[in-house]
Formats: sequence, structure tokens, C-alpha cells
Amino acid sequence: MTKKWTPIIVLARLADSLASLRRQLEDLKAQFHGFTSESIEHTLTEPNSNELAEDFSHASSRRTKTVRFSDTPAPPSEELLQPYQDDPASDSAGYRDQAANLTNQQLHLYHSQILEEQDEQLDRLGESIGRQRDISIQIGDELDNHVAMLDAMDTTVDRYQSRLDRARGALGKVAKGAGENKQMTAIVVLIIILILLIAIFK
Repeated sequence: MTKKWTPIIVLARLADSLASLRRQLEDLKAQFHGFTSESIEHTLTEPNSNELAEDFSHASSRRTKTVRFSDTPAPPSEELLQPYQDDPASDSAGYRDQAANLTNQQLHLYHSQILEEQDEQLDRLGESIGRQRDISIQIGDELDNHVAMLDAMDTTVDRYQSRLDRARGALGKVAKGAGENKQMTAIVVLIIILILLIAIFK
């Protein structure tokens, strides 16, 4: 027995569905704008479905992160407030501090010592540059040798390529001659067969 749907029943079901959809829409609007209502307040304390129970418990047990700020930060270290020096280990006092209490003769000796140190540094720098120059020359010689080897290899490859081309041409001629010989042999065989047939059927 089939169940008959009257227009009144259909309209009643549509009205119920429409009311349910409206409630869901209002709940979604409230959640979107950050408001709470009685219909959705229970979703904050318990999951909507048993399948989401594990995820809901995991999300509820998360610890909140806190960021600590201090109104009285620690003062910077004294090393950060020192003036910049190229080599603080060897010249911690600085030129002015060392030359402040020197006499003219001591100052002259001090300048001479500084010039000698600079000359030594320049000599070491010159030696280093000379070594770099020698290494660069050696690298250039190696590159020239490799270029010569590559040129020789190109010449050898070209020579063998020309030989291969000649061999390929010779093979082509042989293949062409063999093909012509096959055709001639076939013609001779056919002529012999034709002669035999004529002799037999006379």
C-alpha cells in the first residue's frame, strides 16, 4: 500500500524544514558575529556529534599561550657600548689613548713603530698578492693546455667522421650493387622458366 502525500502534509513538512533552516541561519549569523544564543550555547561545552568527541576533547584541553613582557628591560652590556675598532684585541686602548701622555721623542718612536708595522703588513699583503698571481698564471696555463687538448680532440673527431662518411658511402654503393644483382638474377630465372614452359607446352 503506497503512502499518499496530500498537499497539506507536503506544505506542513516544507514549513517545518523552512523553520529549521531559519534557525540554522540565525545560529550561523550569531556565530559569525561573535554572539551566543541558547540554541548554540551547548556547542561550546559538548560536541554536536559523537564522532567529534575526540577532536572536541583535544581542542578543549589545549593550553593557552602567554607572552611575558617586562616593564624594566635589562640594560645592554658594556661591550655593546664600546667604540668600534678593527682589531680590538691588539689595539684595545686606541691611538689617542696611547699617544696622549707621550713626549715628542716617544711620539716619534711610536709613529716609527706604527709605520714599521704597516710596512710589514704591506709586505705580507704583497707576498700574498704575488702568490695569487702565480696561482692565476698556473691556472691560465692549465686552461691553455686543456684548450689545446680539446682542439686536438676536435681534429681527431673530424678525421674519424670523414672516414665514417666514406665508409658509409662505400657500403651504400655495395648495397645498391647487391640490389641490382638481385634484380638481374630474378630476370634471368624468370626467362629460364618462361623458356621451359614454352618448350613443355609445344
